Amino acid sequence: MTAIYANTPRATKHRFPDVAVMNALDLETLKTKRLCSECISEDSPFFRLFEEHGKKDKCEYNPEHKGLKTTIRLEQLAEPLHEYLTSNYTWGEEYSIYDDRDRRSTELYGEPLENIVEELLECDGDLQGDLLDLAAEYELIDFASGELSFYGYDSYESMDAAQKRRTLEESEWNSWFAEPTPIWSEWVQFSIQVLHRNRMFKLPELLRPIFEGVEGLSINGIAPIYELPAEQDIYRARVANDEFGQSKWEDNPQQFLWAPPSEITPAGRMNHAFIPVFYGALSEECAVVEIQPYIEQTVVVGHFKPTRPLKVFDFTAFERIFKSKLQEVTSDSKHRIMNTLQEMIARPIAPSQKARDYLPTQFLAEFLREEYGVDAIIYFSSLRARTPENRNIAIFLEDPLLTDLRYADGPIKLYNSVPSLKTIESIDYKIVDYQSPYARFLSS
Repeated sequence: MTAIYANTPRATKHRFPDVAVMNALDLETLKTKRLCSECISEDSPFFRLFEEHGKKDKCEYNPEHKGLKTTIRLEQLAEPLHEYLTSNYTWGEEYSIYDDRDRRSTELYGEPLENIVEELLECDGDLQGDLLDLAAEYELIDFASGELSFYGYDSYESMDAAQKRRTLEESEWNSWFAEPTPIWSEWVQFSIQVLHRNRMFKLPELLRPIFEGVEGLSINGIAPIYELPAEQDIYRARVANDEFGQSKWEDNPQQFLWAPPSEITPAGRMNHAFIPVFYGALSEECAVVEIQPYIEQTVVVGHFKPTRPLKVFDFTAFERIFKSKLQEVTSDSKHRIMNTLQEMIARPIAPSQKARDYLPTQFLAEFLREEYGVDAIIYFSSLRARTPENRNIAIFLEDPLLTDLRYADGPIKLYNSVPSLKTIESIDYKIVDYQSPYARFLSS
């Protein structure tokens, strides 16, 4: 095996030169260049080198450090710095992030090596750059075995931090996706309690074990609880009819596209009767489909935006986490429960059954709002394919009883004062044998 001192070609543009070896004359000049004890912080773990090897000489890095100072050669710091960095740091691993439309991009854990050296030494840019250039010359690389240089990568993180992160992510994945959980029966018990027994008896106590650990959960950069930015587009649709005629949506579109006043608010997926919630969608098409218009009906669509960032509980995050990891999910894991809750929230319910079958999800929404302080809940549409655009959002109103103020001071406002009009040309149906959704849920 032949080992040589060399720099490998860099994968990305960096301060390190894309050359095989540094010019020998430049290398020797750099090695013997002197820095003084005032060039780095006394708190640095490398400050002891001035006590061990220091000699009186002029500082060649900072002209303000005048006179004879305690100095060392650059090589006396660069070599131990190289050993320290390569023993304690590793390349930052790549992870996925998703924007509000669920488009994937990647970032790296950690930070640039320059930042790490700056924090270790508290030195200026010239000294920092020369140290890293020289430190790279102390690296033994065996090209024959395909070794890669430690230097030249975009981001680095400490080995301890990387190991702790991996352990935490593995623990979170196992907890939510891989490990069987006994709490499935907790949700069944909760549903039975709400539907058939005392609706106020220990409901939070029944739900807390199901959601234990959800706040702070983040795998591959995807979290179920996060802030939805104020720039997020949100849409709400209504059928144009005699009650909601042209004069009304033209004269006051905010009022007639808003949640109904509390005194006439019916029970919904996320609200009890007389407690308004703003139901919208994250795309115009999804908003139209959700109100299930007939062919040739005209639909009015309002374009809204939040008045501030909204803290949301996103049930769709669990499916996105699963897709990002592409690992096997245990059938009775917490992930299965979250998926079932999302399906229960999204599923269509016949008008005659709404008062009863909405009860579990109404109390669930109330629990999430009180327990985690969320402003809204996001869930997939049951009428469209599960894509980022086909997501619905239920936004809680700060004080739904203040009807005179609900437009001006609410968490969301009409962004475009002129709503758009849509006409329904066709509707697609998928026909299956009937099975009670609630019975299917309890038997799954």
